[in-house]
Amino acid sequence: MGVCVDGTFFEVDGDGLLTFKRESVGLRQMFVFTVPGIHDFEKALYPGLQKLRVRCVGGGGGGAGALASSGECITRAGASGGAYSESLIDAGLLSAFESIVVGSGGAGGVGNDSGNDGALSAFSAYVVAPGGRGSVTTMASGTGLASVSGTNSPGLGTGNITANGAPGLGAIRLNSTSGMTGAGGNAGGGLGQGGPPRTSASDGTAGTGYGGGGGGAVSSGASQTGGRGSDGVVILEFFF
Repeated sequence: MGVCVDGTFFEVDGDGLLTFKRESVGLRQMFVFTVPGIHDFEKALYPGLQKLRVRCVGGGGGGAGALASSGECITRAGASGGAYSESLIDAGLLSAFESIVVGSGGAGGVGNDSGNDGALSAFSAYVVAPGGRGSVTTMASGTGLASVSGTNSPGLGTGNITANGAPGLGAIRLNSTSGMTGAGGNAGGGLGQGGPPRTSASDGTAGTGYGGGGGGAVSSGASQTGGRGSDGVVILEFFF
């Protein structure tokens, strides 16, 4: 009598004994979703799936832009980084189809516009990571010493493990031509870095990695754009 054996998990040894392949279980596959937007997860494509580890980072916030009057200066705070959330999910809890959302980074403000918030990243409702907050245009054009506070963190999301994105740092003006902008906040979970500060008239620096906040702009009379937040990410790890 013949026996059908799944070669993924079992094998017949030289003595004709049916043995289990220990190396066939555990973490077997990983997919990284980096394109902002909505993607589909279809459970039937992964027969034998036991658990799914999901890691999400929200998009970083965008830094504020700056446009000072002629002969004056403006510096802007940095945006906060996207939050991080993680869960290990039993495959039996998953529906036939689940949604994957990758959050885009917030655009930097142009001229005296605030930066845009980053968008959340999520795996249906199981794991949700909020996007970072864009920095705002609170400093008025001028020549004297002035400072503005940084940008608050986005708040914790949903998951077994959650970590807030770091706040964007504040900015200071020293005189009519110089100061220091705020750096963008790092993403929660250490997967993205905020844009570093600027000390002379220039656009803000963009966040890097996944979910890094954009840095603020500094203006000495010309229009400058805030740094863009980097896009978020969703990472799926498959355990069989």
